[in-house]
Amino acid sequence: MTWFELFKFTKESLKKIKKADFRTEAGIIFEHYFKMDRISLLLNGQNNIEIGAYEKIKEIIFKREKNIPLQYILGSWEFMGLKFKVGEGVLIPREDTSVLVEESVKVLSIKSSPKIVDLCSGSGCVAITLDKKLSNNSKIYAVEISKKAFEYLKENIRINKSNVLPINSDVFEFYKKIDDESLDAVVSNPPYIKNSEIENLEEEVKKEPILALAGGEDGLDFYKKICKFWACKIKFGGIMAFEIGAGQFEDVKKIMQLYGFKKIIGSKDINEIVRVVIGIKN
Repeated sequence: MTWFELFKFTKESLKKIKKADFRTEAGIIFEHYFKMDRISLLLNGQNNIEIGAYEKIKEIIFKREKNIPLQYILGSWEFMGLKFKVGEGVLIPREDTSVLVEESVKVLSIKSSPKIVDLCSGSGCVAITLDKKLSNNSKIYAVEISKKAFEYLKENIRINKSNVLPINSDVFEFYKKIDDESLDAVVSNPPYIKNSEIENLEEEVKKEPILALAGGEDGLDFYKKICKFWACKIKFGGIMAFEIGAGQFEDVKKIMQLYGFKKIIGSKDINEIVRVVIGIKN
């Protein structure tokens, strides 16, 4: 079997099990496992495959048929140019979340030595990317309650040579250890899916930890509690920044207003959905 033939088999197998992005997936798989991008495949496609390649592809297809996320199979995923280890028990970094990082950087880059807390940190993609993009001696804490996710958080800090400080704690307990009006920012991509909508999620998404998805009956539990317990920890002029679900902007804005945040703005993702809300403590 040649590399061309194996690539065709991979695409057709993914299409057969109804993976919408089967062409893209096949390309990602080949580059990850065989170091073959599109150019390499064009140059070497007529060559015979290496030993074990066909068996590896069959193993991947078997897992994909069981709706195991491709990111979990690969064991890592890129977010804003950085590599993050992922696997069962941790939320997969998504492009939508880059809006949270980008908008936070715009505000925090003008501050001197900002102190930042990332709540519900998961893989650490938000905290670590902030650390890499801010060149102002920022001090960033990443708080995550799940022991499984926390192991990925620590590993991602290590492989990205980040200065983020990992904290394995409940975000609604750790606030007690932070002085009032001592933070420049609280950022968070919390669980925000309504409990009633969990069963309707795609099967692959349901392979991710429910702890990182379910946001209560109205999807707003974490916004309410984070504002309640953490607003007082932010300095006047500091920010609170959230990733939010589609259609949640007005509700989250009202919650933030109750706790003294002003100049609350929303920022859209590439699909023109308001994905991030940022408010200034006043």
